[in-house]
Amino acid sequence: MNSINKLALAVSLGLTTFASAATTNINSLQGYYKTRATIDYVSDKMMQNKVDFFALDYALHAKGIAIGGGALQLDNFETMLATHPHVSDTSQKDVLRQIKGQFGYKPYVCKVADSGAVIVFEVDDAGASCKLDPKTISKAMAKNTRTGKVTFFTQLGNESEQQYLIDTYLVNGKRETISSSFLHSFKGQLIGDVTKVTRDNSTGVARYNIEQYADYGPEDGQKIAFKSYQWTSEPLNQDNSNLENVAVNTFMVMSGKANQMYDNNNNTLKDVATYWATRDVIGVHKNSRNEDVIIVDDVQRRLVLQSDSSVKNADAYNSESKSNWLDYNFNNIHDLTGESPDACMIKEISEGKPVVRYKGWYRSLGSCQPTAADIKGKEKVIFTTFTTGQGKQINVKDSALVRSAKDIIDVVESVSNSVKPAAKIDDKVFAEMKAKYEMKEKEFTGFSSLQFWK
Repeated sequence: MNSINKLALAVSLGLTTFASAATTNINSLQGYYKTRATIDYVSDKMMQNKVDFFALDYALHAKGIAIGGGALQLDNFETMLATHPHVSDTSQKDVLRQIKGQFGYKPYVCKVADSGAVIVFEVDDAGASCKLDPKTISKAMAKNTRTGKVTFFTQLGNESEQQYLIDTYLVNGKRETISSSFLHSFKGQLIGDVTKVTRDNSTGVARYNIEQYADYGPEDGQKIAFKSYQWTSEPLNQDNSNLENVAVNTFMVMSGKANQMYDNNNNTLKDVATYWATRDVIGVHKNSRNEDVIIVDDVQRRLVLQSDSSVKNADAYNSESKSNWLDYNFNNIHDLTGESPDACMIKEISEGKPVVRYKGWYRSLGSCQPTAADIKGKEKVIFTTFTTGQGKQINVKDSALVRSAKDIIDVVESVSNSVKPAAKIDDKVFAEMKAKYEMKEKEFTGFSSLQFWK
């Protein structure tokens, strides 16, 4: 859906305070960049839901569709549009007419009540059962009669691989909370992730508290067991005024035959259980046009063996290792973490030169011109495009990409070799991060429940 359509629909959902942008595959991003993209991601999901659930939203609020009355046929599109409780503006109706073909709905619905919520869901015909069973429902919408929380539920996939999308929206005074969950079946259990954004409008500047929790299930010999929680040290201000005070923290718990780490002597330990803590600190710099360039100034990472906390290693992306620092920021800004152009490729982009990679060789700033010995036996690949985490092709000569490369390189090459100490993860900070993760692990225990209406 284009931005004009989404802006028109935002008014009818009451989400005009949230930013809206093209959906980003946030799981391909890291740290601060994942956190920042989350605001756009969840608001975009809600805009899309306003279209996808148009008919169910109508059924949920229509007085003519009674609770417990069996499967009932929906009114035709124009009748629903004329009497829809959340679509009153002529321009909004025109938008929905234009994109009508983008969303489909079944002609019959069931409307039931359970646990303080009213639930509507699609069925195929008038004789269909109105039993509330999430495993047999393809699309549903619910509203809690006490809190007003609205939930959107979609089931995708087939019998061997079910997938579920569950999005919620809640207004509590001047606080708006949106969550978005993706679940799928794995070895008989539901695994996945949930993203939660709370916007507080009680002060002069809106503040965003952003959380992400993931549980990707047990290991299977090839896939590791993985759980994680990501959060900000304080809510982000909409005007970026507190960016340099905010740290983005991630704590991960991993184990399994495919999991490994290097010990203090650089020996490889295999089939181990580990903790991995990372922390980003953001900086605001100026480019040659005196415009703000917001990048991550320091990323600190610490990996610890669960069975022996004395076994650990750490690394960082910051001004002490400028090539890694450049890579991390540029590739996350443009969602290129899969392709991961190295520092010299990014410099070639900024200079409009052919963008070259020699397979098996990572080039660093200061050593971009290879010798014959450097490239002996290495395949040379020339890139004309990159593929983002969303599968979008972007040309290496794209003006925004080139300008961004120049801006970040200017910052990286001009700053002194100093590191912001706020990103440091010492034993005390690590213990605090671990305790935070454990608390949130308990809080998010029920995120994979299919009882979406509760």
